[in-house]
Amino acid sequence: SAHVTSYYYVPDADTWNAWTGFGFQPDFTFQKDYASSVTWWGTCDSTRGVDASPGCEAVYVNDNSAEGSSTTEYLDGYQSDGFTTGQNGSFGANGGTYMTGAWKANGGTTASNGVGDITSTTQVNTTAGFSIVKYTGNGTSGQTIGHGLGVVPQCIWVKNLARAESWAVYHVFNGAT
Repeated sequence: SAHVTSYYYVPDADTWNAWTGFGFQPDFTFQKDYASSVTWWGTCDSTRGVDASPGCEAVYVNDNSAEGSSTTEYLDGYQSDGFTTGQNGSFGANGGTYMTGAWKANGGTTASNGVGDITSTTQVNTTAGFSIVKYTGNGTSGQTIGHGLGVVPQCIWVKNLARAESWAVYHVFNGAT
């Protein structure tokens, strides 16, 4: 619970809503209106940041859309103990019943990582074995990218933020398939 938690919330009006009680600043959140079969699972993170409008540029786990392909309000900010949702948003609309998973990385503090063939921007929590990595690919297969964990990752999710492409997912139990 010091590094990852789940959280449920129900917005009571179409206003700015602060959700607290996490015990840490979330750096990666994974959210859905779990009472709705039509809303998507969206992710936001403090590495990519949260700007004023439309908030974080959500990336959807169950869709191949590029980052921020909607003008809907998502998350408006991460705080030391939670986050704020926007008005009329995918993650905070009145009448929704939302579930979020929240992971702690490094409080929004990133570092350049020159390990590997491609330099990356990382935000790392080695205690939890979790990092957020952002990089610009060079179109060459087989490139290596530093993640800052100090051990081989057991699960990796990769999403092209600029184009509509499916997620690539690796898990140690499935191998590189």
